[in-house]
Amino acid sequence: MRSLASLGVRGAVSDRPAETQQTEEGRRRIVVCDDEARLASLTAQLLESHGFEAVATTNLAGARKALSDASTHAVVLDVHLAGESPSQLLEFIAQRHQSVRVLVTSGLGEDDVPDEIRRHPSVIGYVAKPYSVEVMARRLGEALKS
Repeated sequence: MRSLASLGVRGAVSDRPAETQQTEEGRRRIVVCDDEARLASLTAQLLESHGFEAVATTNLAGARKALSDASTHAVVLDVHLAGESPSQLLEFIAQRHQSVRVLVTSGLGEDDVPDEIRRHPSVIGYVAKPYSVEVMARRLGEALKS
């Protein structure tokens, strides 16, 4: 399995909100929110190679915009966002995008992720960093089938 840390990056992400994107027929749209721009971009690119449509963002404003711009099926959400609480995005999803599922990721162990995040109704699971994109894609695919 490939680790994201072992791969290079072809693109970059901006701190600005994601632009409007339409979901292609048959592809599930994923928003990747990680304050590490390189990791967010690489994860999005690799998820696309696994059949998803993916948008990378480095902050909550970008994630909110991406969720509002087009039909999104899931969010890959880092627990540690520079100066921002992922709980704010989870509440936004709960209020306005109830069908969106969230896969939490972090360098922390799963038990170290705050309960308010781990037990949020939108959260479908946890993937520890460094993760392989194959594991991430499989978890998203399984969650979105149900």
